[in-house]
Amino acid sequence: MKKIILALIALSCNSCINNYYYNENRGLRPKKPKFRLAKPLPYHLQPDDLIDTTCVYVYTSSQKTKMALRFFANGRFINSFGNADYNNLEANEIGYYRVENKNIVLMETFIRSSPAAGGEGIYYRSVGIIKNDTLYDVLGAQNLSDVHRVGDEILTFYHIYYTYTKQKADTLKGTPNW
Repeated sequence: MKKIILALIALSCNSCINNYYYNENRGLRPKKPKFRLAKPLPYHLQPDDLIDTTCVYVYTSSQKTKMALRFFANGRFINSFGNADYNNLEANEIGYYRVENKNIVLMETFIRSSPAAGGEGIYYRSVGIIKNDTLYDVLGAQNLSDVHRVGDEILTFYHIYYTYTKQKADTLKGTPNW
């Protein structure tokens, strides 16, 4: 009986030490946001940046699972991992981005690590490269120094992880509030 009581106390205390919470739409949010890309101020899209905020960037896996990235002009974005509801800002992963050299996108997302890794909320950084109507998410690249430019070509020692294709969206709505 004592073991059961101790286990229940331990489980209830576990939720007290998490650095995240789920909002009413099951969206994962940090308790105390510490996005590095939000400081000193969030990025504001420049006229010559290649990110298009009037569309979404969609990845479809071989199992037909869809993910979508939606960027906002104020330096914020959502990752609709596992669903393609890019208008429900409350139910998706949130993040910040910055654009370098017009077509290199530094992204930082708040995600939950696997239970085996402790299940904590972590800030995951990635680098995307925009070429034509495609955003290439580079696996393992976390900083601008991981991507090198040689003339007009962008080289990396890492592999392309996801290939997002730009798709026009007729009804984009919502304003990020994080």
